[in-house]
Amino acid sequence: MVSDTSRLAGWPLGQLTLEVTEGVLMSDTGAAAAVLARLRELDVSVAIDDFGTGYSSLAYLKRLPVATLKVDRSFVEQVPGDPESCAIARSITDLARALSLTTVAEGIETQAQADYMRRLGCTRGQGFLWSPAVPPLELEDLLLAWPG
Repeated sequence: MVSDTSRLAGWPLGQLTLEVTEGVLMSDTGAAAAVLARLRELDVSVAIDDFGTGYSSLAYLKRLPVATLKVDRSFVEQVPGDPESCAIARSITDLARALSLTTVAEGIETQAQADYMRRLGCTRGQGFLWSPAVPPLELEDLLLAWPG
């Protein structure tokens, strides 16, 4: 289905990242591993969404072919002011770096949050600091207007 949809949309599979929540991955790890392996064969990247919310076993991170960990917004919204959230965000970014995974900070709303996550080595972010969610038809205009 992913391959067919990509072909119909004219989107190269190697530029596609699918997000899967921790809960979905952990509900049936055997089936998830098989599907993720097939996606990797297709050159599709997989991101674990809501990472750190309590569903995953760290042992599965080295066995599942994922490329990205997304730091859950519940941790990001409290940085840099809350030491416990800072420790969790730091741990997730350190873990991702050690496993050669990309990190994305979810729910960035302030420049202080963006700066803090960047200092931790988080290479990507998403949130209202840059833009609210937009309908697909407005995305091209938003990207064309983006500075830089």
